[in-house]
Amino acid sequence: IFPLTIWIRDKDPLNIIFVVKQFAAVTLVVFDIGLHRLIFKDANPILLNTALNFNLVTYTAVLIVFHYFFLKDYFLKKWVKILFLVGLIFYPLEAFEILGGSFGYSLILKSYVLTFIAIAFFFVPFFGLEWKKISNPMFSKKSMILIHHSIAITILVTTLTNLGYIKGNSFSMIPGLLNGCITGIVFLFVLQYRNRMFREQGVREIAQANAMTNFERSKRQEKERFISMLTHELKTPLSVLRLAYESGDVVKNDKHVEGALKDINDVIDRCALEDKLENQGFNLLVERHSLKRIVYQKISEYDFADRFKFTADGDLWIDSDLNLLRIILGNLLDNAIKYGDVNHPILINGKTENQFIKFTVSNTVGEVGIPDEEKIFTKYYRSEKAYKNTGSGLGLYLVSNLAKLLRGEAKYFLSSDQKLITFELTLPEKM
Repeated sequence: IFPLTIWIRDKDPLNIIFVVKQFAAVTLVVFDIGLHRLIFKDANPILLNTALNFNLVTYTAVLIVFHYFFLKDYFLKKWVKILFLVGLIFYPLEAFEILGGSFGYSLILKSYVLTFIAIAFFFVPFFGLEWKKISNPMFSKKSMILIHHSIAITILVTTLTNLGYIKGNSFSMIPGLLNGCITGIVFLFVLQYRNRMFREQGVREIAQANAMTNFERSKRQEKERFISMLTHELKTPLSVLRLAYESGDVVKNDKHVEGALKDINDVIDRCALEDKLENQGFNLLVERHSLKRIVYQKISEYDFADRFKFTADGDLWIDSDLNLLRIILGNLLDNAIKYGDVNHPILINGKTENQFIKFTVSNTVGEVGIPDEEKIFTKYYRSEKAYKNTGSGLGLYLVSNLAKLLRGEAKYFLSSDQKLITFELTLPEKM
């Protein structure tokens, strides 16, 4: 009954086969000890004898099916599958002999089938299972040897006695009767453990499926944010270009056109960098460079270079990738220019400390206000007030992740009076 309740709950075929097997085993015990004559007093003896023989051959067939399903999780080798199939082929022959009244012949055939199955059980745990393919077996090899050797011995004692190879006595029937009881108790615990493992595996699979669903959802949302950002950020510079073209005075508006083209180019470049970063497409070229010189070169590219106040302790020599250094520093300076207070200078400082270079960029809080500390280095993040300026929302994300590629890190600080924003870049002098 207990395995039946488990099957109703879990719908594992092995459980219902086990129920049928144990029912056949109990029926067999009832017939062997003569209880059927007390239960069915008025039944025809020939009918009862026929039922007994049918039960015997059916029990053998169900036993074979049960062990096939039980061992299936252990990747049965081909010869074991063939053995089980051959054993089942004899079942209709045995049933046909019983219907024809040849009880003795059917029982001999059944005994030979069981004998060969029992002998095979000695070898199955060693040579019949693909142990190398099983990553986390429910039962160890030693446990499988113990289980199947015990079953084989109890079966052989009974079948070899029936076939006359072993001299029988009044106790010869006991192993056969005990086989169903012992294997029933053993496999009851086995099935309970097996079902618990399956339930735990099911929980893990559900958790993995949920995690995958959440991941796919986050990727979809990320893609939606990217498309939204791209359409919004390209709209403004394209409008500038259209107005300049429609006005007919391109020379007068060339500064605006140049700025709009730069904005479009920056958005596209950062999107390309993000894609390259996502697909691990960077091949680092580590060479010796002066970080001080790189900073001065970047500052000279701005029309309002006088806004930058740069101080450094020496040349700040570093063994790193020049291209990534220029991208990181450029993004930090662009961020300060766009979102800092235009009436206050941008403070840049570089120093060497314990074989690391600490580089800071500080600006006074501008019109866009204070960014969200938890989101500032995340992809596509832009504060609500920042949307009047063209941007990709990828600048600081690239700073943080490219710094990690260079074995460094980027941090964000806000002064106690909430007026000064500082980004600190820490990089090793030698990678």
